[in-house]
Amino acid sequence: MQKIIIITGTIASGKSTALKILRDKFAYYIISADEVYHKLLNEGAFDEALKREFPNCFNNSILNKTLLRERILTSRRKRRKLNDITHIIILEKIKSLIKENSDKNIAIEIPLQEKIGLLKGYMHYSIFVTAPVHERLLRLAERNWAINDTIRIVKIQKKYERHNCDFTINNDGDEAELEKKLQKIINDFI
Repeated sequence: MQKIIIITGTIASGKSTALKILRDKFAYYIISADEVYHKLLNEGAFDEALKREFPNCFNNSILNKTLLRERILTSRRKRRKLNDITHIIILEKIKSLIKENSDKNIAIEIPLQEKIGLLKGYMHYSIFVTAPVHERLLRLAERNWAINDTIRIVKIQKKYERHNCDFTINNDGDEAELEKKLQKIINDFI
């Protein structure tokens, strides 16, 4: 029987690494909501609505992603508006990928925990991945994130709770340790 696991958590906590481990070590088909978002964004799937809502983020019909990021990191209202525009389309694409891969176990990375409820009918288990703030800040610095953006996103995500997830992994070690923690969950529960 197919199993679908949702991986969620805060930025730079190790969600993508957990997804990679599930693909490489446990043969899960993986879906990253971030990758789906970027693919749809590059295809122009959101352009009409984004032009209406964020007209100053376009230059000659080309979206300035840096400017859009700045807008949403500094305004909760604009962040909600972007989410309203994009999340429905992203979730529909994820559902179609689930249907296309119905013969495989699937792991889906969704960065916003409050959105996992929209996939309740599809998922079997959810795992919240977290890491100490200092580790997350170091990981973001390694990705060349601007310090102001890093501080903003970490503050925004302070409200994330784990209570809606079936399991929590504290990713406070290396990749081998994260793999062991995933292995335990899969062996004992999934």
